[in-house]
Amino acid sequence: MKNTVILFLLSLTIGLQGQTPRKVDFNKDQISKFDKKLLIGFAFNNSWTSFPGMKGHDVFTKPSLGFHVKTDYFFKKNIGISVGLGYQQRGCGIINIDVEKSVGNADSTHRQRFRTNNISIPLQLIFRQQHYIFKDAKLSFGIGIVPSYIFSATDIFHSVEDGFHILTHNTDDYNSFDIPVRLSAGIDVNASESCIFRIHLVADFGLTNMYIDPADQTTSGRNRLYGIDLNCMF
Repeated sequence: MKNTVILFLLSLTIGLQGQTPRKVDFNKDQISKFDKKLLIGFAFNNSWTSFPGMKGHDVFTKPSLGFHVKTDYFFKKNIGISVGLGYQQRGCGIINIDVEKSVGNADSTHRQRFRTNNISIPLQLIFRQQHYIFKDAKLSFGIGIVPSYIFSATDIFHSVEDGFHILTHNTDDYNSFDIPVRLSAGIDVNASESCIFRIHLVADFGLTNMYIDPADQTTSGRNRLYGIDLNCMF
């Protein structure tokens, strides 16, 4: 009787073990985002822009925004090409001569803005550090160009008193095309394998005098952009 009970328990244990589901490691064959060759996503740019050297105007930087759809292709593990297409604001603020020294008059300073609306194509070579600087993050750097086309431009004088801003369209006062050089540096973060989140400090240096003086048609003022580029690449 005792031997029968022991044999029954052994057979029951073996049977239960056979029915126990095997644990599967679903992450075993998953490719890390850092190992993927092709990534597609978008970028948001928050920057300060200006046209230093503009003839006849004392300029200051103004905030500008941009948004791009992007594709990264890493032909080597840590070297890739980034191509984007989207919209980028550029421009500057104008410091006028303040004669009356009071608010509410037409010569008040820091109210005038030159704004250009651009279609831009950021093209960069991306270098990513091989080793992690901390968990799931690597240093990355970029160098390239940003071909840009001005499709519209405005001269705005802000009226803080009544909100009736004086707006003049002046697209013809600009060279429409420029190819600024772009330098960038920051980190690439593997966000739990959902995406590569890239945070880059960026700087653009224009190669063309953009502003055309309506009086004598001379050109001056080159694109400058300093800011932060936030990328989500899937």
